[in-house]
Amino acid sequence: MQSKLCLKFLFFLLCMFITVWNGFAFCQGRALQKKTATVADFTYDAQNAGKAKEMSLLAGKIMNHLNGTKNLKMLERKDFKTIKMELERQKGEDHLNGLIVKQGRAIGAQIILSGQIHSISEKEGIVFTLKAYDVETTEIIATETIRDLTVLFLNGPQIIVGEGSGNSRTGGSSAVIIDPIDIILKSINNVNKKIDDFLNKNFPLEFAIYEATDFDKKNFVKEMLILGEDKNSLSKSDRVQIVESRSIKGDDGRTIRHTQRLGTARVISIEGDLIRCRINSGNIEESQIKGNKSVYCTKL
Repeated sequence: MQSKLCLKFLFFLLCMFITVWNGFAFCQGRALQKKTATVADFTYDAQNAGKAKEMSLLAGKIMNHLNGTKNLKMLERKDFKTIKMELERQKGEDHLNGLIVKQGRAIGAQIILSGQIHSISEKEGIVFTLKAYDVETTEIIATETIRDLTVLFLNGPQIIVGEGSGNSRTGGSSAVIIDPIDIILKSINNVNKKIDDFLNKNFPLEFAIYEATDFDKKNFVKEMLILGEDKNSLSKSDRVQIVESRSIKGDDGRTIRHTQRLGTARVISIEGDLIRCRINSGNIEESQIKGNKSVYCTKL
């Protein structure tokens, strides 16, 4: 009798193990793959050659922030620099776009992030352009000129924008000269937020849908679990959109990714790597999301 009970118990444990393992494997299979990316060196406008130290400081801070993003799978920059030196030694492509794309392809990057700094001044604030290159097509797929005017508020209403009499915001006659390094250090938090906006708009965080857990009276999905990268991926009350992505081949033979919003949901609880969401718009059927990798969530 005892041996039979032991066998039943072992069988029960085996079934539990298989169930858990299949669930784990399912999660791993459904986890979305991020695009690989690296950051190329930033350049700056020729008229700013006299501010090379300040330009390098700002470029370094921007590049460090880009390297820390969760929106893309970032590759090591040391590999990027090694390949750049080798290409230059071999007298490879010298023009910026071609060199950047060739470097990216050599280290397995799908996206190259780069940019150009235009200004660090008390008049214009910080101005720079961010660009994202698609390594496969060699095209710029996203670009934006970012401006931050934190400098105008560093010293309150007494800041004088420019030199000479009558050129201040308060009508004063003397100029306040602001150190460009101070401008960078006091503006960088706002600059980073604008970089995040650029990344979220062009490379939004994606979350695979694990399963539907509750349904309304019409049998549409009411609640679902999605997979988070870690416990900090989303917070309670964050909103996500449920999207369907399809690849469409254009007339020129290139593949275009088209996404369609199916609905929106709000995070109601974090359960380890699983995030429970309640759908608040869109009629979504279980068959649309079950085992369908082309339907997933992005943060709003």
